[in-house]
Amino acid sequence: MPLEAGKSHETIAKNITTEIKAGKPQKQAVAIAYNKAGLSRDDAACHAYLDCAARGDAVGLARHHAKLTKLGR
Repeated sequence: MPLEAGKSHETIAKNITTEIKAGKPQKQAVAIAYNKAGLSRDDAACHAYLDCAARGDAVGLARHHAKLTKLGR
């Protein structure tokens, strides 16, 4: 099944699900979905941080904040 074009969180999530159902490992599926969206690993870290903030996940927020700090974001 072809991947959808777009940079929205919903589109990226659908593409990750599609790739996992196709038998790809999770990390590879994420990389493929972000590549299809024209985003980088740094952008993926930003998305993860914002998702944790939206959920109110303090532990995840701290973990992703540390990653973003290392990336210089």
